[in-house]
Amino acid sequence: MRVTTAQDLGNLVREKREAVAMTQRQLAEHAGVSRLWLVHLEAGHPGAEFGKVLQLVASLDLTLDLVERRASATWSDVLDTTKQH
Repeated sequence: MRVTTAQDLGNLVREKREAVAMTQRQLAEHAGVSRLWLVHLEAGHPGAEFGKVLQLVASLDLTLDLVERRASATWSDVLDTTKQH
């Protein structure tokens, strides 16, 4: 699944958690985060601490890969906010 928003990440975490038959409480304990933090992440709240996100992802036996959105993108394209795409 491609993750481009906090909601995408929340949906992916929820789907994976349910696929491995874990409750939110079980996953939170396994990942070393609070259940409330997990509830917010699964709901797509954008303020999740990235270190905790990485802990949670690892506890679900997942990894994060970063890929370019556009194969032809250059740094000048990314940084030039006035350019029309």
